[in-house]
Amino acid sequence: MIKLLLAIIGSSIGKKFVMALTGLGAIGFLLVHLGGNLLIFGGKDEFNAYAGHLHALPFLPALEAGLFALFAVHMLFGVILAVENWRARPLAYSMKKRAGASNAASSTMIYSGAAVLVFLALHMWTILSTGTASGEAYGRVLSVFRHPLGVSSYILGVLALGLHLFHGAGSTLQSLGLSHVKYERSITVVGRLGALVLTAGFVSLPIYIALLLRRIG
Repeated sequence: MIKLLLAIIGSSIGKKFVMALTGLGAIGFLLVHLGGNLLIFGGKDEFNAYAGHLHALPFLPALEAGLFALFAVHMLFGVILAVENWRARPLAYSMKKRAGASNAASSTMIYSGAAVLVFLALHMWTILSTGTASGEAYGRVLSVFRHPLGVSSYILGVLALGLHLFHGAGSTLQSLGLSHVKYERSITVVGRLGALVLTAGFVSLPIYIALLLRRIG
């Protein structure tokens, strides 16, 4: 079993499969995370209640460790595949030229991924540095987006995430072998629309809070 797993991971197809599987898990997390964050539109009490229930989960530490491992594996295999592609650049360039299907999102996956990594690190540091009490969740969010730097850096990070998902969301199902020539275009369109919806949802949060803070002074 271990030898089979190592053989799969050692192949290019196997690495892409792991990338797709962890990417699908990350997308699922983002959907749930966005759903929770959008509760901030309901006001202080509703958002703090959500944060309180979340922090009360007994398996939250295990869940956070699992999410960290998920993102770490995805990033690790992304770097490995990027290095392998760079080493085989003449062949990769020839194949890419024949395919003619490249776009800004697909050709900058490693760079947008690196930008997302920096964004996640800053995001986690911001959360930890502003306290962890669930009852103060609403106030912590307001304090982060009270400053133009907090708003702009968050929006830039989310845009990088959106660019990464614009290509990655559709290619994930293809790498998992769940795609079909007949539905390939539809899967691509749905993936891109999903990326745009996620991006718009996350971007709406700092904009709403910035406008709210401006209104209440």
